[in-house]
Amino acid sequence: MGEVVPSQISCSFGDTINKSPSVVRSKYALPEDVLHADCAGGKDMSGHLIFYLTVEELPDDVESGSKEHFGFYPFHVPEESCFAHTVIACKKTSKPTGYFDEPTSGVRNKLKAKFVSAFQNNRI
Repeated sequence: MGEVVPSQISCSFGDTINKSPSVVRSKYALPEDVLHADCAGGKDMSGHLIFYLTVEELPDDVESGSKEHFGFYPFHVPEESCFAHTVIACKKTSKPTGYFDEPTSGVRNKLKAKFVSAFQNNRI
């Protein structure tokens, strides 16, 4: 397996919470559910590996270049074919869970760094 670097990780956010990165949350699923077509948009995932990051590892106080503080949290967005579907949402730390603020590129890069750290620990 090659080295994973943050620039290789697609981690886009849009203008609403539903456009945040999709994940399958273990609170609602088993690891093998991640590879099932129902939770993979109908795609065959049999040749893929599962990496994971714990909720506690999501950055919860990331300072942006403009000195604003952001945090990431899981937001359950079940889909018809995948109840476990969740997004990694972002908000300013001053707001309660359920709010959404699009992160700056620097804040997104810190989330990607957390992903890379988990991947380098061979969490499969």
